[in-house]
Amino acid sequence: MSRKVIIITNIPTPYRVLLFDQLSSIFNGDLFVVYYKKIEKNREWNIPRLSHNSFFLKNTIFARFNIHFDIFPFLIKEKPDIIIAAGFTPTIIFAFIYSKLSSKKFIVFTDSWLHSVQQLKFYHRLIRKYIIPHADASIAVGKKGVKYLLKYGSNLKSIFISPLAIDNSYYLKFYKPIDKKKFDVIFSGQFIERKMPFFVIEVLKGLQEKNYNVKFLLIGSGPLEREIIKQLVEYNICYIYPGFIQQEDLPKYYSNSKLLLFPTTDDPWGLVANEACAVGTPVITCENAGVANDLVIHNYNGYVLPLSLEVWVKYTLSLLQNNDLLEQFSKNSIQQVKNYSIEKGALGIIDSIEFVFKHEHKK
Repeated sequence: MSRKVIIITNIPTPYRVLLFDQLSSIFNGDLFVVYYKKIEKNREWNIPRLSHNSFFLKNTIFARFNIHFDIFPFLIKEKPDIIIAAGFTPTIIFAFIYSKLSSKKFIVFTDSWLHSVQQLKFYHRLIRKYIIPHADASIAVGKKGVKYLLKYGSNLKSIFISPLAIDNSYYLKFYKPIDKKKFDVIFSGQFIERKMPFFVIEVLKGLQEKNYNVKFLLIGSGPLEREIIKQLVEYNICYIYPGFIQQEDLPKYYSNSKLLLFPTTDDPWGLVANEACAVGTPVITCENAGVANDLVIHNYNGYVLPLSLEVWVKYTLSLLQNNDLLEQFSKNSIQQVKNYSIEKGALGIIDSIEFVFKHEHKK
């Protein structure tokens, strides 16, 4: 690539680092990733090694907002041809203003969709309604994101998909057939209300009431840990809780589980579904997850169900009692997740960059 590209994002998450490293190898030094900070307080993963050009901004608290004023001198110094912005923070607004004042290209990079955006305050939505239609291109992570960008003023021709992805080939090494798995159900994620861990526990209770002795694997961490453990004990559910698991060790836990239960009140995507599918573990989720009817296809590699306890118990039980169907869903999961790779993620970003180059030449 002959143009300098700067990506602005919050923290170096393990899956994004894989993507940026992949892009860096293609751009030959013309790519720079700007981060707000090294890690968030509610994240426990090890900070991955960065094999791409990176810069960490200095944070300033101003009128209760986290603002990075040093984004201006950084952009002035580096003189990027294209800015790819993940999010709509004050820092991104500064970068957007810079792009307009300096006649540089600006690309929106978002993992949001209409359900998640509707939960935001009015002024947050107003910012999006202004920036999105004035961006030179936009990048979504899935089909729902495309609908959101169209709703907020993007042109279909200027929207590209860069799917959220993990290292599928690494995960696949841990694949196990159904009869070799130790656990029936896995829950993976933060122990917060939005992830609905207590709904999962009620599903497990429902299975036991139907005389299915479920074996449950719980991984993750969060403020609701004590309450979750207390309820599992109270319901006499057979469970194992190894705690928070680092990224490199996750595959062996997913591969030991027959089924991932992934309810949520709101998830822009849901990377746990990628992690499960990559080792052949089917997923049951709901419409509130970005992966629903995108990565997770109803009755193909899992189920997309309404958040009804009775319905989840019914479908979970029927699937756990049908090894042939579980095996088919498992194979379908591995096949389906191939469409959500680091390579395809990088390609979506490259396509968006090539688009703004061509658009520039046509003017």
